[in-house]
Amino acid sequence: MWDVVVTIINAVVVTIESILGWVWSAIAAIIAVILSIPILGAFIRWIISLATAIVWTIASIADTIAGLLGIRPEKLLRVCPVILADERSRPVDTIDHAVDQLQAAAHLLKREANIRLVPSAPLQYVTGFSGTPIVTKDWITVLDREPGDSDTLDPPCDANAFGADLGVAGSKFNLLMTVHCFYGGWRRLLGYGAPVSVFFVRSVKPSKDGCGTWIVDFVTVAAQPMPTSQDLRRVACHEIGHTGNLWHLGATDNADNLMATPRPMVTDVMNYRLYDWQVLLLRASKHVSYF
Repeated sequence: MWDVVVTIINAVVVTIESILGWVWSAIAAIIAVILSIPILGAFIRWIISLATAIVWTIASIADTIAGLLGIRPEKLLRVCPVILADERSRPVDTIDHAVDQLQAAAHLLKREANIRLVPSAPLQYVTGFSGTPIVTKDWITVLDREPGDSDTLDPPCDANAFGADLGVAGSKFNLLMTVHCFYGGWRRLLGYGAPVSVFFVRSVKPSKDGCGTWIVDFVTVAAQPMPTSQDLRRVACHEIGHTGNLWHLGATDNADNLMATPRPMVTDVMNYRLYDWQVLLLRASKHVSYF
């Protein structure tokens, strides 16, 4: 019954957003440019991100209680995948790798948490009665005419990622989201259903497969040759998990968990699992919404 209600309301919301969302996002873009000022703008971004995360987590308490009882209707997670280009305007990764990463994420999120991955774009009518979404090349933006630099092509991870986000690199990523993930910008500002930008970069330092931090609205995935090994196919989903309230677990006792680290070797990406408490935390994230 809830899926019926959500399907109807979603159709109305998507229609209105597809018409007015461009204006709302234009207003949000002006604010985003101001928030792209290094250090000061970054601190304000962090405050807004923290505030919206708290507000929407509290708003999801009823959904979390229902989830504890096993009632978990489908929710949505919007993504904006972007392949960056190197200094000579050559894409650093392939569309096939980007599609494969997102398709693995779509399967895992749908099966484990009943979360549907959708592109952050207009006219995305969805229903909880359909199966796992099929990721296509149309989801991916390729910056083949926009040269990058080391700040965004080879970003750091771990503690250095926070420092980078405060500085020039964070400013550049914020502007990339503002321009190339323009639609849905108002959601990033208000928090509800905030899209996660997935940037496919040349490398992630030091020797990482990808990176995601809770405080920002984007993740990075290092370029990989195709076909990608099964254990590497989880990278985008793992990093998206970080934006959705999840943290690392030790691989020794959690070998088949999506968030296990060091990265375990698996024979099939579909063998990865999430614990019930992880599912509830992920579904309570500001990035995951019904509408």
